[in-house]
Amino acid sequence: MKTSQITLAFLLILQFVISVLGQSRITNVSTNGPKVFPARMKWGTLVLTPEIVGTDSVRVFGPDKGANLSFVFVNKTQQEIAKIKMENLGKKILIQDGDKVRAVGGAGGGLVDGTNTIGLVLIFESKAEAKIAARVLRGQKDE
Repeated sequence: MKTSQITLAFLLILQFVISVLGQSRITNVSTNGPKVFPARMKWGTLVLTPEIVGTDSVRVFGPDKGANLSFVFVNKTQQEIAKIKMENLGKKILIQDGDKVRAVGGAGGGLVDGTNTIGLVLIFESKAEAKIAARVLRGQKDE
């Protein structure tokens, strides 16, 4: 990944985090335990599975709290990816393994290659949860 791509992704994530800081917070319970998200954060329309993600493109980065996960979409046009990004930016996204929800992340921004959006960057409560999501999106089963 080029430095300019990382910088853009970081700025988009920073903008997202700044926009939600100071908001009242509620606790949502998922299969992985309590998750804290801003009260105004709505559910997105996107459910991520390994079938729509380039499994070798999944990356986890960032701090232990507020960790990030990036990935590239497969079999999607630029128009489809742009629409997905706009519909889900700043919203909660489910990461699903079969019919089981394994993690919940927030859509923080687009992953860009040059001028083309090729994927998304998600924000998680913790690096541990981002790693669970990464394992699911790579198609890896629990040990």
